[in-house]
Amino acid sequence: MADDETHILSTAQGGPPATGEKSFAMVVGDADMEARVPDAALLALGLTPYRAKTLSQARAFSGTPGLDLVILPLSLDDTSLLPMLRDCGARPNRPAIVIIAQSDEINDAAEAMRAGADNCLFTPYSEALLARTIVSALKQNGRTPLTAQPEPLPRITPHPEGAEPATDLGTIEPPPPPRLFHGLIGTGAAMQAIFTQISATAASNAPIIILGEPGTGTTSLATTIHQVSERAEGPFVLLECAGQTTETLSQTLADGTGGPGLFDRAAGGTLFIDRMDELPGLAQARLFSALQDLENGSGHDDPPRLIATISGHPTTLMAAGTLRSDLYYALKVVELTLPPLRHRSDDLPALIDTHLESMAALDGRAKPTLSSAALRELQTYDWPGNLRELSNVMRGLVLTGSGARIDRNDLPSSIVTERAFARLASQYGLDASEGELAAAISPLIGKRLADIERAVIEATIAREGGSIPRAARVLDLSPSTIYRKRDAWGD
Repeated sequence: MADDETHILSTAQGGPPATGEKSFAMVVGDADMEARVPDAALLALGLTPYRAKTLSQARAFSGTPGLDLVILPLSLDDTSLLPMLRDCGARPNRPAIVIIAQSDEINDAAEAMRAGADNCLFTPYSEALLARTIVSALKQNGRTPLTAQPEPLPRITPHPEGAEPATDLGTIEPPPPPRLFHGLIGTGAAMQAIFTQISATAASNAPIIILGEPGTGTTSLATTIHQVSERAEGPFVLLECAGQTTETLSQTLADGTGGPGLFDRAAGGTLFIDRMDELPGLAQARLFSALQDLENGSGHDDPPRLIATISGHPTTLMAAGTLRSDLYYALKVVELTLPPLRHRSDDLPALIDTHLESMAALDGRAKPTLSSAALRELQTYDWPGNLRELSNVMRGLVLTGSGARIDRNDLPSSIVTERAFARLASQYGLDASEGELAAAISPLIGKRLADIERAVIEATIAREGGSIPRAARVLDLSPSTIYRKRDAWGD
């Protein structure tokens, strides 16, 4: 190898070297990647760099023990690296994966994130942002950089003596002011990439499609795109597709009352087509025809910019026949994918604080503070309802909390129990996504722990054919413990 710290993989050298106790980072790519991910940045985080300049070299090293991080572009020598990304992500002890992309590769980068990448950086970026992105990706995969400076612990305000149980450390002070883009919070790479795309297309009239799970903020993003654009002084007109029929859509487009039609009302501004896939098939055909006329300049001197959202993945919706492909591709010039809240861990503290403050103001109440235990629960919850659920939970806490301070006991039970179910599912390799684990455990909630313990022990003995030694091995107990408990039960 060239030296003790930086290595270039080569099959001529007999394949990957022995790893020892080191923590490795594999950087895939040519000289451009060497410049974008310098050795010094990896060494500063306690990672020994390995550079794979060909796909075969990368595959040779991808299964090596001690590989904690993979950094790769979207393609190498005109070959997509998504298959390799998926292979790395499917490994039992998978490495953290960071994608390096160009600003015009936003759609491919979004696909890479869906395929299993932990984070994505768009060039150009600073070394400081590179380091933060690597640290975040490593932490998402349960790894800690060996020499990275630890993040400062939350500042704790001690409770008055006797005011709180010893198990709670205190109240978290508000996080620092969030990083905003025209009112939107977003410090992670995915949100920053979206903000970059919005700025880059602000002067354009090109249509935009926004993808995202329900509640991720697609309407807010559409409004921001309008406000940032050169059409901000023009109207922002909403076409809500849910509940529309072919007849009502035709009337809206033409305005059967003799007034201005939909495109006329949005002229000089933005037309926001919300949940386009919820239009019936014939209505989608009617809309596509109207968009073709608009593109051809049919009677419109200053046609609106078009922003559309759809309620699922376009490929899935088109395969199911709920989204016309001609309509989708007519609008797919720029496509933005909003990440779900469970993938925005960097933004959660600021989002929680901001929504808590706004909900308190909405109901004319003082903003409560969060205990450290409550904040931990909120930060580790998956938020399946995304921002909409977060907003509703914060309002509920403002209205029903026990006072000026919100503790873990004040949180909705669903948040606390879901985290417990997730831990059990992870520990025993179960699938909690369909609610089966919750359904199995729910009858036990509220029962005495001694009664639950007895039921589990007796059921395990029965499953093991009455053998107490075998049941003890399953339960990780000594047989004498089970004999002693059975004697104590006495029946």
